[in-house]
Parts: sequence; C-alpha cells; structure tokens
Amino acid sequence: MKIPVPFPHIVNMSDAQLVPKIKDRKECETIEFFYGMAAPIFMKLFNGYFTDCQTPVEFINDFYADLMAERQSVGSRKIDGFAYECLFKNWIGKIALIFCFDRYSMKERRKEALSDYAKFNLNPEPELMQNIASLDLKDVSVLLSMMPNRQYSELIRMVYVDGMTLHDTAEALGVGMDRFFNMHRRAKLQYTQVYNKEFRK
Repeated sequence: MKIPVPFPHIVNMSDAQLVPKIKDRKECETIEFFYGMAAPIFMKLFNGYFTDCQTPVEFINDFYADLMAERQSVGSRKIDGFAYECLFKNWIGKIALIFCFDRYSMKERRKEALSDYAKFNLNPEPELMQNIASLDLKDVSVLLSMMPNRQYSELIRMVYVDGMTLHDTAEALGVGMDRFFNMHRRAKLQYTQVYNKEFRK
C-alpha cells in the first residue's frame, strides 16, 4: 500500500462522527484515517524514532493492532481511552510516540536477554523444524513462496531447510541479532499462518 491514501469520506468529519466508526472497526473510515489523514504522523515517527518495522505501513499495522487489542488487565482497549479532550489526530500522534518508546525499551531488554546466550548459539524452533522435516521439499518451497514477506521466507529457508545457524543467517541477511530476534519470531508466525491455511483445510 502506498501512503498517504486519499481520505475523501472523512475529511470533513468531526471527531464525534469519526471516532465511533473507528472504534467499531469500520473499514472505510479506518483505512482513510490511519493510512491517509494520519499517515504523515506515522511517516514522521518512522523516520525519527525506533519502530522495529521495515516500512511505515508495517508500523501503522502494528500500532493499529496494539491500539485495538483488548487488554485483559483493564478490560478495555487503548482507543477506549480517548476522551475528546483534544483532537483525535493529535491524540493518536501522542499514543504512537509512546508506542515507539515502548518498542525501544523492549529492544533494549531483548539485547540484555540475548547477551545471556552463549555468543548467540541460539537454536531453531524444534516444532517448526519437525514440521518442515515432515513435508516434501516441494511442499515447503510452495509454502515459502506463499509467504507475503520475502525476507521472512528466506530466513525460514536458510534456517529450517538449509540448516544454517541463527547467527550465520543473521549475518547473511545483514541484520544484527537484536533485529533478527524479532524477524525470526515474525517469520515463524507467518510460516505457521500460511501452513495452517493451506494444509489444514
């Protein structure tokens, strides 16, 4: 998706009209607001702060998922905290900035955790290794080709088909281990989603 997208349906909407629609996950208003009207905010944050994302669109996707997720501890979503005390667009910008700070803190904590491993002698995921070993190489290739993110599919191929270590794979992909740690998690999730969709019908 190329952003910002046009937002003709919401350009003249007040927050009182717009926010309830976004809270209700109305597709048109949600897309036009986050990927259109508010896109410059996300692009500025993406270029100036740590987001742990490869593109502004991925950043918006991750932020939106976090904004709308039900928090078990408080029984509400972050978006439910908007109280119309300021412009919704400005509020979203503040919440997105906090989201960036939280991601940076998480990154630093991951760095500390990774340092506890013996010089990155990390092991691949046993269940995923068993899954791929149980399939024909042709089927694995088909699944990898269906993964939306090419870098993630390449990561899975290197580690679980070619047998490369995680450290060597990170070097081959040109990323640090802190970044690779998150990529590996997302790559496993994406592979599993494709597998479940294609092989568990």
